[in-house]
Amino acid sequence: VLFAEFSCYIYIYIVVLPNGRKMMNIRLAAKDDCLNVFQLSNMDYVRAHSFNKEKIVWEDHVQWFARAIADESIKFYIIEDTDFIGQVRLNIVNNIALISISILKEFQHKGIAFSALKKIIAENEYQYLAQVEKDNLPSITLFERLGFVRRKEEENYFEYEFKK
Repeated sequence: VLFAEFSCYIYIYIVVLPNGRKMMNIRLAAKDDCLNVFQLSNMDYVRAHSFNKEKIVWEDHVQWFARAIADESIKFYIIEDTDFIGQVRLNIVNNIALISISILKEFQHKGIAFSALKKIIAENEYQYLAQVEKDNLPSITLFERLGFVRRKEEENYFEYEFKK
């Protein structure tokens, strides 16, 4: 398996969590993150709220991940403290960033997703969209707390928008 070699700026953000005790880093994904992202993406609770419910095949993931971290229209962030916590991906088209976020279960409901997205949004100049399944109440709450406004309702999901 080959990973594309490319040069880029690596952004590292340090965010103090709402509890004030722990710190986390937010940085651009690198090829060494492939396994952690794969394992998180295949967790049942992540698949349950993904548009594609099927488990991901490792070989497909490796190819997709290599393309994603090399693609200039994708900003792929890793959230970590001393270990992997989760990921945020921005798929950018015409200055509109569609957000994808997933956090390991043991780190959910601790303000990590809120803090990470708040920092990422503050550091980038995009219009943001999030598509959230109607039964994903934690994500609905997250995006509404961040100031996203529901702009559309589809059969299975809500679309939220945030403009600076």
